Amino acid sequence: GIPSKYVIINAGVAENLDDTTLVRNSFNHAILAAFPDNDTVFLECTSSKTAAGYLGSFTGNRHALMIDGENSKIIKTKEYSHQDNVIENIFEIDIENHNVLHSQLLKGIGIEHKGLFYMINLPPELLLNHLMENGNDINELKLIQKELKNDLSSQEINISTSFQSRKKILKTGSRYFVDLNFDLLPVDLMYKNPDNGKLHVFNGFSVSDHYDVKVPQGCYIEKLPKETSFESEAGYIQSSIINLENGSFSYKRNIVIKKGKYSLEKDKDSTILMD
Repeated sequence: GIPSKYVIINAGVAENLDDTTLVRNSFNHAILAAFPDNDTVFLECTSSKTAAGYLGSFTGNRHALMIDGENSKIIKTKEYSHQDNVIENIFEIDIENHNVLHSQLLKGIGIEHKGLFYMINLPPELLLNHLMENGNDINELKLIQKELKNDLSSQEINISTSFQSRKKILKTGSRYFVDLNFDLLPVDLMYKNPDNGKLHVFNGFSVSDHYDVKVPQGCYIEKLPKETSFESEAGYIQSSIINLENGSFSYKRNIVIKKGKYSLEKDKDSTILMD
């Protein structure tokens, strides 16, 4: 009893149908547009895991062809921006023991990122193997929490782990070196178009990293990362440092990449956010 229409679309990293005046086959996937109570809800019919109405980076922010006989027409799927796609990382680092407690929230970030749909449905032991194989220099890993929240607009994934790393936290002689880049940016949500040298960011995203670093007793901080503030049309990077008691410190970094197309040329207007 709910009216719906068949919709064909270019999904994943395929090129979006920006020029709608050309007659061509530009589709590799099908979804459904349903119209309950005069609303429009897009359904990803090939997935039993996705919340009804959630498209994310796979089929969001693009044109599609709705099939309706002589009334068939080009439509636009749900718009997502950096405000809808959020990664929040909290790292509690015990330098002396090489231990890291990592809490991560991924909200609406898109199914391509790190194979999220594959990952969140794995049983705990297989998830640990997946995280170890795709992690950054992790020696030992324990899973504390994995939680998935499905709603119409934005899937949320919460994953908490504890791990050891002797490459991210390196001891040389009496010195410790800590790499404050434990989690990589979701560059799989950016696509380079080789024809015009532009970087296409479909959805945009926001990343916040918070590092609480516990300095070993008897050690002192010799050098800290520089505080950063940079902004361009593509977004911004900001970082700050807070010195805590007993020589410990907190490092905070916020990164926003906005959806759009950006030149990769090295000029004063180019975005070094992508370097």
